[in-house]
Amino acid sequence: MSEESRKTGIDIIGDVRWGTHFCQFYQTKEDLIDILVPYFKAGLENNEFCQWVTAEPLNEKEAKEALRKAVPDFDRYLKRGQIEIIPHTEWYLKDGAFNLQRALGACVDKLNQALTNGYDGMRITGNTAWLEKRDWRNFTNYEQEINDAVGKCQMMAICTYSLDKCGASEVIDVVKNHQFALIRRAGEWELIEITERKRVEEARQQESEERLRTSVEASLDGFAIFSAIRDKAGHIVDFRYEYINEAGCRLNQRSCEEQIGHTLLEMLPEHKDTGLFDEYVQVVESGQPLTKESLLYEDVFGGGHRLARIFDLQAVKRGDGFNVTWRDSTERQKAEERIRESEEKYRGLITNVKLGVFRSTPGPTGKFLEINLAMERITGYCREELLQMNVSDLYVRPKERASVLEAIVSGKGRTAEEVHLRKKDGTEIAVSDTKVAVTDDAGNLLYFDGIIEDITERKRTEQVVREAETLKVLDQLRTELLANVSHQLRTPLTTIKGYSTLLLDYDTRLSHNEKRRYLESIDKATDRLVRLIDQLIDLSRLEAGLMEMEKAPTSISKLLREAAAESRIRTPRRRLVLNLPKRLPRVSIDARHIREVLDNLIDNAIKYSGEETEVVVSVRRARRKLLISVTDQGIGIAAEELERVFDRMYRAKQRLSDEPEGMGLGLAIAKKLTEAHGGRIWVESEEGKGSTFFFTLPLAAKKSRRR
Repeated sequence: MSEESRKTGIDIIGDVRWGTHFCQFYQTKEDLIDILVPYFKAGLENNEFCQWVTAEPLNEKEAKEALRKAVPDFDRYLKRGQIEIIPHTEWYLKDGAFNLQRALGACVDKLNQALTNGYDGMRITGNTAWLEKRDWRNFTNYEQEINDAVGKCQMMAICTYSLDKCGASEVIDVVKNHQFALIRRAGEWELIEITERKRVEEARQQESEERLRTSVEASLDGFAIFSAIRDKAGHIVDFRYEYINEAGCRLNQRSCEEQIGHTLLEMLPEHKDTGLFDEYVQVVESGQPLTKESLLYEDVFGGGHRLARIFDLQAVKRGDGFNVTWRDSTERQKAEERIRESEEKYRGLITNVKLGVFRSTPGPTGKFLEINLAMERITGYCREELLQMNVSDLYVRPKERASVLEAIVSGKGRTAEEVHLRKKDGTEIAVSDTKVAVTDDAGNLLYFDGIIEDITERKRTEQVVREAETLKVLDQLRTELLANVSHQLRTPLTTIKGYSTLLLDYDTRLSHNEKRRYLESIDKATDRLVRLIDQLIDLSRLEAGLMEMEKAPTSISKLLREAAAESRIRTPRRRLVLNLPKRLPRVSIDARHIREVLDNLIDNAIKYSGEETEVVVSVRRARRKLLISVTDQGIGIAAEELERVFDRMYRAKQRLSDEPEGMGLGLAIAKKLTEAHGGRIWVESEEGKGSTFFFTLPLAAKKSRRR
């Protein structure tokens, strides 16, 4: 149990320890009010739970009115439940009869509830005016139990007894179960201490002083007791050593015998010059304690060698004198000075560095705790503004802040991310944000230390370099495209020109069959030329986003069958297999352009396959999309070429067909058309075993008839 003093509010008693149990003998209602109102007022003002059990001549309503007059905001205390005022029938006679164990249990429960609710303890009073002769013995046993219980708890109690109802034997019973009694004589309250209680208190005081002496002797701090020496006018002229512990002798470099009985100015005359003597006088005269941190004076015990030493001391009044405790803090002060110097160097480094350095609280927002000058320059906010802000206030994209916090957790306390911040003027900047989580010894997160570097200009430079490289690549591609286009266009034009010249120059010499054969070659070359030009135009429009898709719910089964039928006509010696489910949902597509994708994939599969192999076209549903695949058993694609097959002008290194090579635009166009439909196209291949091209198409938005 705590031995701290508690205010009773009763002048004649003053402060008492927890566990105090006393009684009041009263004659009138006013006697009760005179003692109990200040008693409960002190309890309310000192964070204690209060309980007043009333009985005649002072009822519950009158008790409340008396407190309301004396205690400001009494109704607030009452409303929040810090005080309860109840009649004795709800406490002592709850079931119509007095029950000792029930009353004791209720008291303990109230105390535990008060401590749980954050009160320092509990004070209680109960009026015994309701007691009948038959209940007296049972109640005195209750008082004895209460006395034992209160003495061990953070509780104090007043029991009030009517003098008119107490005879001599009852008064004796009451007194022996309480530490002291209050009684009014000639209009004044008197305190009657019970001899045994007084003896116990004196023994306790002596025991406390012994413990104090033992503690002082074992202390590493100096401790001394001084008494005042006064002149005839009553002024303090010096102080006499009454006691000094071993640590004090060691710090003063003198034995106890050399100091006890001597005066302060005799031992330490420099205290007069430094003003410390006058400060000790003030302690005694005013009663105000003195704390002197970093008291610096020169050691006079060094045989003429004057060494500066630093002491921390505390002095408090004791009777007509004072106690003083002091310790040599020279080494601590030097260590603190070294730390301060180190901190100044560190602060100078942090202040002058061009990187933004800050400390913030952890959590989703992170309040700035400290910043350097570079943070002001980078963000445009002044120091005072930043220290009122959260780190998250600077983020342009909140998800980046969440990503940083997640990275700290997953990265075991450290992360480096590129994020975007908004300056005070609204400018958006890119920064490299490095954060370290600082924890205590138990692993609890204390704060974040962060460094930010403005990388906006670097990112711009990188972007310029990337754009230059892109332009270089594009220029190279343009050159290659022009060369390839020139070559691919020249081939059919050469055919057309050659056969046209033959027809013109040798018309009369050529047979009908020869003329027909030359015209058929011109027709094929013209078709190929038209096809190449169409591909160039389509790819340009797709890349420019100018090609419009006329999407409509379409039967993919019908489209696949038509593509397969025409392919069989073009290449009758190749085997084309359709693997179609019986019922397929419609897809939302531009049928003409998706037919172009199918023709391209089927033609490529045939072009890169042997005559006796088969090409399989399959389709199946995959959630809200259809998955179409074209599989061949051809030469396959080398692993290093897989990523390039959908590039413009890509052509496989080998192929089985003797037909003239194309421009390598077919798969690039197929990719653009598929993506324009919200689909995706890819290839899986193993060199020497064949390839499978896949692409997806979205289902029609509205439910329609399946075919």
